[in-house]
Amino acid sequence: MPSRSIVALVGALLVLTALDPPAPAHAAGIDVGLSGFHDIVVDEGNDHVFISQGASGAIVVTDLAGSVVTTVAGTTGAAGMTLSPDGAELWAAAPSSHAVLAVDTSTLAVTPYATASDVCPESAAVTSGLVWFGSICDTGTNGQIGALDPSDSSVTMFAQGYVPRVYASPAQPDTLISYGAYRLPATLYRYTTGAGATPTLTLSASHYAFGSGAEDAAFTPDGSQIVVVSGQESDHWHQVFNLSDLSIADWYGASGTAWPSAVAINPDGVVAAGYDWHPDVLMFLPGSATPLASYDLVTGSAGVAAGGLAFSSDNLYAVTNDRQLHIVPTPTVTATTDRSTYDFGATATVVGRLAVASSTLELTISAQEVGGTDHELVVGDAVGGQIATTMRVQRTTTFTVTWAGDDSHHSASTSTTVRVRAAVSNKLTGATGHRGRFATFPARGSATVQALVKPSHAGDCVRFRVEAHLSGRWKPQTTSACMTLNAQSKRTAKIKATAALRGKDLRVRTLWGGDAENLAAKSGYRYFRFTK
Repeated sequence: MPSRSIVALVGALLVLTALDPPAPAHAAGIDVGLSGFHDIVVDEGNDHVFISQGASGAIVVTDLAGSVVTTVAGTTGAAGMTLSPDGAELWAAAPSSHAVLAVDTSTLAVTPYATASDVCPESAAVTSGLVWFGSICDTGTNGQIGALDPSDSSVTMFAQGYVPRVYASPAQPDTLISYGAYRLPATLYRYTTGAGATPTLTLSASHYAFGSGAEDAAFTPDGSQIVVVSGQESDHWHQVFNLSDLSIADWYGASGTAWPSAVAINPDGVVAAGYDWHPDVLMFLPGSATPLASYDLVTGSAGVAAGGLAFSSDNLYAVTNDRQLHIVPTPTVTATTDRSTYDFGATATVVGRLAVASSTLELTISAQEVGGTDHELVVGDAVGGQIATTMRVQRTTTFTVTWAGDDSHHSASTSTTVRVRAAVSNKLTGATGHRGRFATFPARGSATVQALVKPSHAGDCVRFRVEAHLSGRWKPQTTSACMTLNAQSKRTAKIKATAALRGKDLRVRTLWGGDAENLAAKSGYRYFRFTK
């Protein structure tokens, strides 16, 4: 299921450019009538943003522009939320009602699933076809993880300890991540989940003392890592853990005194790190320690609320501690080519597109060949939303479309990579004559074949394969060892006239195996005979 910070989105592949971060930008707050805040989920398929208020009220629904649509009746006290994998339901934990709520995302009708009087669902996640929830009825150590089977309303509870928050990702099926909120220090857990008559929850890894007062978490798009907000002011960390063993892989941080409060990750891995103090939001490229962009959403000290960030394909949505909704535009840039693979020397057509409300439309298209340098191909305004250019390709090439941004939007870029097949040719030399397409060679001599690979792959190697026409079919007879190309990317080999080859119709071709620069390729056939 999409986590509360990651929603299944349909959109262009967006990668933010690692330029020097601009001065903090502001996004005006929208009063959507919040009395409190607990969680935010974006449902782009239905043009909705869901905001839960915890004990302070029911779920507020806005459209993607931030205009209030309705307040969902029957959801008072809703806390943690998540979308089902197909986006048909919004699952909400309701601790004061001792229930888990299913909200139909099309009709906004609510179906409550009761648990028990000593069960207080606080967070929700979906995996193994079940709705998992963290439960605690106080701030003590009697926390539990529950599994709700919507097909029969059955609930299975597992003892957990401190306040458990649960997360799951569709990229990691049958896996549940949990940590103890308010626990000092916190422990991160990974469980293997199972459905069936009796659901199972098996601890498979843990990481002790990764921080304190953890507030939020979000999976990377491939599900291989999870970013956890430590909630410890002295750390300023958004820590990255490998799902395989919960080892620490990286972290995103900020200088100053800001307390980490929230995290969201867009489908391309860009991390939005939220803080309770200036700067309110920092954007990071995946694995980068340097912020790409900085946003001060409020002029005072409200900052981003705990768990108050979520992405759509076009915007970052943030709820601040003054109970305002902020929408940070995320420019969309795409790069497409007319093909994904090309022959050596073919012409590739590259189109860059920009979708943003801005008077600054200038796009740059550049190219980088494997092992080469960047080439700026074209700079121009995206008239009608796009620009195009062409390039003859010889090696694997990455085309990048970049937009520099403006006063209201951070810069953005996207890349697409095309593969290029090498050009392999060969020729026979030293023939004594020709009979039609067949070159002839002495019966007790040898045939010389010379191969050439473009672009140069000097030092690499090629193989020569000889086939004979037997019983109406071409059948392989011999393949050489891999023979090294010389400084001119050429190789010469001799084919001896053995008894098995004499008098037969033969053909030879050259095979090159490929590498990061070029796809594997083979030459055409050269036909020959050893005359008796």
